[in-house]
Amino acid sequence: MVAKLALTILALGSSFGGLLIIRQQAIDTTAEIARLQLRLEQQRKSITRMHATVAEAIRPSELQVAKDRLGLEWQAIQYRFDPLQYDATEGLPWKDEPQFAAQPPTAVPGQELGG
Repeated sequence: MVAKLALTILALGSSFGGLLIIRQQAIDTTAEIARLQLRLEQQRKSITRMHATVAEAIRPSELQVAKDRLGLEWQAIQYRFDPLQYDATEGLPWKDEPQFAAQPPTAVPGQELGG
């Protein structure tokens, strides 16, 4: 009888100990996720500051002169970042659809897509 009681107490104690370990792991994981989210937000702010620094340093007229001097053509920037359409809850630079700086190239007549 005493052995059964001791065995029951040990089983319950080890079960409760295991539950405490699982609970602590969940708390640690939640804390790590929060730290990573904070770090990610700091990185996003840093990138935005860098974008602003580059935008301040480069003038459109200077780009035009350099383009003409080198004989280059403008290229469309696909998936261009637009801060007005940025949705931080989704973590994507667009809300619904990718925004193109220009129309994407169309298919050449007579050429089939997809191989």
